[in-house]
Amino acid sequence: MVNQWALSRDEEMFPDASRFDPGRHLTIDGQLKDHVVNHFAFGHGR
Repeated sequence: MVNQWALSRDEEMFPDASRFDPGRHLTIDGQLKDHVVNHFAFGHGR
């Protein structure tokens, strides 16, 4: 079983992860950043 809560609170990837900040997912031009873990919301396997 994967700890989804811990994955989404990795301080290296998401500084101050408990704070609501949609801007953390945008580039300076307002485009979506391409995160390495952008797929984990859809599952971790089969």
